[in-house]
Amino acid sequence: MANSRFYSSTALETQLNGNINNSAVTITLASNVGFPGTLPFTLALDYNAANEELVEVTAGTNPYTITRAIDGTSATSHNTGATVRHVSSARDFTDSRTHEAAVSGVHGVAGTIVGTSDTQTLTNKTLTSPTINSGALSGTFTGTHTYSGAVTLSGSDVLSGTLTSSGGTLSGTFAGTPTFSGTVTHTGEIAAQNLVRGTRATAADSQYETRVTADARARWFIQADGKQLWGDGTNVADVSLYRLIAGTLKTDNSLSVGAGFFPNAGINVTGTILDVTTNVPYKTSQSGTATVNFAAATQMDAAVVFPVAFAVAPVVVCSRQNSPANSAKVMVNATGITTTGFTMRFNTGDATAVTITGLTGGYIATP
Repeated sequence: MANSRFYSSTALETQLNGNINNSAVTITLASNVGFPGTLPFTLALDYNAANEELVEVTAGTNPYTITRAIDGTSATSHNTGATVRHVSSARDFTDSRTHEAAVSGVHGVAGTIVGTSDTQTLTNKTLTSPTINSGALSGTFTGTHTYSGAVTLSGSDVLSGTLTSSGGTLSGTFAGTPTFSGTVTHTGEIAAQNLVRGTRATAADSQYETRVTADARARWFIQADGKQLWGDGTNVADVSLYRLIAGTLKTDNSLSVGAGFFPNAGINVTGTILDVTTNVPYKTSQSGTATVNFAAATQMDAAVVFPVAFAVAPVVVCSRQNSPANSAKVMVNATGITTTGFTMRFNTGDATAVTITGLTGGYIATP
């Protein structure tokens, strides 16, 4: 901390060279032998007289620039020959006593001085190679941190950025609600509560889950028993996938497989797909109807579009589905079959033109 005032033990008493009034800010002395070479310092004008005034020298080397009426004295006029002496005053002693009693802003420190036994809060401090025994850390820690030994994080701890473990391990208990953001790289097992190889209290407890910001529920999670469930982030999960019995994977919902990665129908299945309740085999098929109105004709066509396109052109089987007058003479078959549809053709059986209103034919198409 810089000195607030300067002193000399060899300053000689001197005299004022020229009259000054009570507002003058410059004085000239007969001599300045032994006066402090560094500013500021204190002078007494008319030393030891009734009109003694203390001034502070702030600039110059004789003449001097001064500040008047220092330390409770009053500015007054002084005549040539007035005794001038370099002095200390009450403020010099008061300042030292104040300094001794101060708990902040001392020794050049802008804030509170750090004690060895007091309970204090430190702000904006740089610690170089510190050793911290017990205690609590809070707030935001920036830069590159190295943790060695046993580190215990408890409460709501947030580790952001890239967390890298170089040759070390994280062990112990992470309690509370820690949040890891950024890139977290790990090897080995991620264990859940109790740290007994990832065990949870019940089979239905969530073991791992994912959410989008503001989701009330997990969009995907794995229960402790391995069952996976999916939802929309708002409502209770509505899709599941789990082990039913040995060698059998089950979903309680619909399974949709799109073409693209898998050839042809979109998925390759070895064996037969059976309904778990009825044991009836499933096949990929579509069905529908078409209606024509004969008007003294022997053949009529109806275009059919499959609700869902097939990967390859399917086999189509057609039949009559109603029996208006003269419909017994009509046969139905398929022609022009593609992956997206076909033509349902109605023909009279004896080549005789007939008139039929609203003859319906149906079809089943399957690969």
